[in-house]
Amino acid sequence: MVEKGICPALAEHVPAWVATARASYRARRAKEAAPFVAAGITGEKLDLLVTYVGVSWRLPGGEKTDAPARLAKAPVLYQLLDSQDKDDPRYLIYTVRRYQFSGDRIARVSESQARRHYQAAVSDLFK
Repeated sequence: MVEKGICPALAEHVPAWVATARASYRARRAKEAAPFVAAGITGEKLDLLVTYVGVSWRLPGGEKTDAPARLAKAPVLYQLLDSQDKDDPRYLIYTVRRYQFSGDRIARVSESQARRHYQAAVSDLFK
């Protein structure tokens, strides 16, 4: 059986190392998930937040938060990614990823882009 992320030859030749690595991964993941689980987050929402642990999420209107209690209540969360405009360094290209939830299940994901001057406000991107 081929497991996701594990090379079959590695698993065959150093099974003790693989077992230790898996245990370490599970422990780290549980530690990262703990504040979200304590706030009542489960399912796909929990998986998403743990995958992007350390990311400041945005709420509708653009307010940043990483507070588990606020994330638990939010039916919509946004990620803001930016990169410099290759044609004009005074501008940034923003990618806004919107996650809409139904309970703790991801109901819809959408993405949009906007080009803005690097000092321009971005709060209107989170509607």
